[in-house]
Amino acid sequence: MSGTRTRTQPVVKRFFARVKQTQLKLEGEQLRISIKPREFVYIDLSKRYFSLDGMMGEPVLTTTQIHLPIYHHCPKPKQEIKIGWDANKYSLDGFSPKLGWIRIDLKPLHTLHTAYNNKRRRLNKLASKKKRLGKKLRNKYRHRERNRVAQLITTKRRKVKWG
Repeated sequence: MSGTRTRTQPVVKRFFARVKQTQLKLEGEQLRISIKPREFVYIDLSKRYFSLDGMMGEPVLTTTQIHLPIYHHCPKPKQEIKIGWDANKYSLDGFSPKLGWIRIDLKPLHTLHTAYNNKRRRLNKLASKKKRLGKKLRNKYRHRERNRVAQLITTKRRKVKWG
């Protein structure tokens, strides 16, 4: 049947209006919002509990509240040590003028990944014939590999060669 509507009519669940940045102005302690050309609504901000030191965002007006975002500039913390890193297949090499050369050995991690990759390859052949068993074994070896990598990174601290 042509002409019949299949979707339901949209229903407004929350009434709100977002005021664009170009339609508002802060005049002293009052926020002026443009409704039409030369028609404004004034909102008194004199009894606020926050400061207007930062940049004001786009307010959202609801039936009972005004959400007024204020953006404050946060200075970035000073970074005293800068390190340039180079990622290789078996190592992670870094250099810092203060610390010198840094080398982190990734060979054990690479060996572990290769071993579990070979196990996954064999499991995929099995999983093509026995789906449930293949899925169970894949989950088992995935968790086992994840745990071994976490153990390798946290508990067994590899030698890091400094300069």
